[in-house]
Amino acid sequence: MPEEAWAVSVAARAACLALTIGFLEQLTVFRRAYGPDGPFSAAVAGVFARPGHRVLARDGVARGVLVVGAVTGAVGLVVGPLSVVGWAAGLLCVLAALAIKARRVTAGDGAEQISVLVLLAVSLALAPVAGDPALDVVALFIGAVSVLSYVTAGLAKAVSRTWRSGAAIAIIMGSTAYGRPGVAALLDRRPALGVLLARATVAFECAFPLVLLAPLPVTLAFLAAGLGFHLGTAATMGLNTFVWAFVGTYPAVLVLARATSPFW
Repeated sequence: MPEEAWAVSVAARAACLALTIGFLEQLTVFRRAYGPDGPFSAAVAGVFARPGHRVLARDGVARGVLVVGAVTGAVGLVVGPLSVVGWAAGLLCVLAALAIKARRVTAGDGAEQISVLVLLAVSLALAPVAGDPALDVVALFIGAVSVLSYVTAGLAKAVSRTWRSGAAIAIIMGSTAYGRPGVAALLDRRPALGVLLARATVAFECAFPLVLLAPLPVTLAFLAAGLGFHLGTAATMGLNTFVWAFVGTYPAVLVLARATSPFW
C-alpha cells in the first residue's frame, strides 16, 4: 500500500475510533447530559434554534444518532476508508457527529473537531462519484490540518497570561472537570514543575511546524514527544480521544514533511 493511502487509512480509522469513543461516552451519561436538567437538554437546544433542532431535541432521535454514530464508527475503524463499505461507514459516522453537535450546541473539543475534518476530507476525496481517489492530496491536507492544530493551540496559549506565567497546569489539575487531586497536590508542593510543564507545552506546540523543515530524526522526535504529550493528558485529564485523533494524523504529517523538508 502506498504511503499516502496508508496515512489516509490510519487517520480515518483513528478518527472513527475517537468519535466512537465520544458517542459511547455520551450514551453512558445520556440522561444526565441530555435530560431536562442537563447541559444539552432540549430546552437549551431550543434557545439557539439551530436548523433541525426540533427533531434533534427529541431524546429518542438524539440517542439514535449516537447509536448510529457508534456503530458506523466501529465499522469504519475495522474496515477502513478504502472500501465502499468503510467509506460509507465513515461518512455516516461524521454526519452523526455533526448532527449531535447541533443538538449539544455548546460543547466540543479539539479531538472531535479534527476527527470531523479528517472524515469529511476523506469522504469527499474517496467518494465513488469523485473519480480517481486523490489520496496524495487528502494525505497532505490531513498533515497540514494536524500541524495547524498544534500551532494554533500553542499561539492561543502563548497570548494567555495564565499560560505564560506557568500557572495554567496547576489550575487545570485543581479543577473539577479535568483535575487530578494527586497531581494538583504535587504541583502545589513543587510549583516550579507546573511552570516547567506549562511553558514546555506552549513551546512544543508553537514549534511543531518545524517538523515540516527538519531532518527526519528531528521530525520523529517531535512526533514521539507528541505521543508522550497526548498519553500524559489522557492519563491526567481523561482526554483519551486526543491520543487517537491527533496521533492518527502523524503518518500524514510524515507524508507532508517528506514533501516540504529540504533535509529528507
